[in-house]
Amino acid sequence: MCVNVYEGKLFSKQKKRYSYKKVQKMAWFLYLIECEDGSLYTGIAMDVEARFALHASGKGARYTRSHPPKRLVAMKEFPNRSEATKAEYVMKGLSVSEKRAFCQQFPPTPQKSTIKRGSGS
Repeated sequence: MCVNVYEGKLFSKQKKRYSYKKVQKMAWFLYLIECEDGSLYTGIAMDVEARFALHASGKGARYTRSHPPKRLVAMKEFPNRSEATKAEYVMKGLSVSEKRAFCQQFPPTPQKSTIKRGSGS
């Protein structure tokens, strides 16, 4: 069976019959982290909580290794990576006061897609 993804649809070829199934697209998030020195770090990720944990452990971006993260201050959802990357580019060009205004407009919220794993004990 040959499987290809094309324009958000899954094409499955089996005996010259094609079945079309929607491929679930994952959301991307633009996030801002306030560092211990008061600076703001901007990034994108699919799982913001996991990415923040990497930054906090010193295994995230180079910037957050030398400027330890204090807290997540903003988060905004985008439909795909392309849109999130464009928003990140624009955000990095804003002044600190404009970024702080963005933080007030889009405070971090728990992600809908986060699934807790484990035994729960």
